[in-house]
Amino acid sequence: AETQEANIILKSKKSGRKLMVTTTEEVAVIYTGYYLENMPFKGICIETQEIPNRINFKTLKKNIYNNENIYNSKTIFKFII
Repeated sequence: AETQEANIILKSKKSGRKLMVTTTEEVAVIYTGYYLENMPFKGICIETQEIPNRINFKTLKKNIYNNENIYNSKTIFKFII
């Protein structure tokens, strides 16, 4: 079985719950739900992705996808209570 350390770990000191995220992507964008009406910080979103605007950076490898170069990504969300 393939094992990999989590790239992201979120923990709740109060409840002991833990979210472990493992991904093949280079970047994760995290939204905390600050602007949720009447419930700031009552939600979180984790989006794993490639580096935004990568194509415009000369020092980064260009990822152009087509029939020969197919995009493939894997993200695992593991909840521990």
